[in-house]
Amino acid sequence: MMRRIYSLAVLGCLAIALNAQIEPTDSTLQVVGYWSKGEKQNYSVTQNKIKLNKADTVSKETTTFNVQVTILDSTDKNYKIEWFYSNYKATGNQQSNQLLAELISLYDNFKIIIITNEMGEFQSVENWKDIQSAMKKAIDIIKKKYQSQKDLLAMFDNYMVNFQTKEGIEAFAINDILQFYSYHGSKYKLGETLSGITPVATAISDKPIDTKYELTLEELNFEDNNGVLRLIQTQDENQLADFTYAYLKKMMPKVPFKRSEMPKVSAVTELASRIHNAGWVVYSVETKNITAIDSTTVEERIIELQ
Repeated sequence: MMRRIYSLAVLGCLAIALNAQIEPTDSTLQVVGYWSKGEKQNYSVTQNKIKLNKADTVSKETTTFNVQVTILDSTDKNYKIEWFYSNYKATGNQQSNQLLAELISLYDNFKIIIITNEMGEFQSVENWKDIQSAMKKAIDIIKKKYQSQKDLLAMFDNYMVNFQTKEGIEAFAINDILQFYSYHGSKYKLGETLSGITPVATAISDKPIDTKYELTLEELNFEDNNGVLRLIQTQDENQLADFTYAYLKKMMPKVPFKRSEMPKVSAVTELASRIHNAGWVVYSVETKNITAIDSTTVEERIIELQ
């Protein structure tokens, strides 16, 4: 708690010295990274995955870890930023928890180097080959241990497809980082909702899915120099059903029903973040709800400044 208070105090001092991104005259917030080389902040991350059957909880898995975010370099064109991961812990269903613990063990004390533009908007992963190598090593170790479980091996092979390219890693392997920088680089007006439809990459298809979005600046806190932004994304249900059915056929060729008999599937993601005037995230929660018939999977990721 004291570290968090200290961090917020430091952010407050930074905000005084910077050109204001929160503008009282027109109630706007511009999310821009005003960071200096060597500056760092510590975060805790909690990931929950809950499966529900109607109102009953079937299973719950939780992963927690710490991240130290350090500005390695700052130029007039971009930032180079290190995300250093440590202290991984996993709890939940015994078998899945064991697999999860084994899979993430090689990420402990691992670093990811990213590049943003001068506004703090995410651009790329610099050491993507290190991530690819680490994940392949972890998967190979697990596959040897569970080589008799063919369904499990097929799942791992399919999962590794996302790590074969730099683009795949940037889309699917750094979800916490993408969440952190989701709002950077743009200016928002209090109470104004931006909406539309945009293609979004999906792990179950090589094609993006049309996704409706609504983005709102819900709060401006002038005293604490921060604001709250909320984004709601809803995937097109027909496309989602098509992609899901194709994915099922890929995983098990003898799907026991036709596409026309495919149950309705929905996927809604909500992201709420409190972001400081200096461009650091104070608190961020992303919640994904995927529903089919009476079954719902809730995936939640919480990023909190320490």
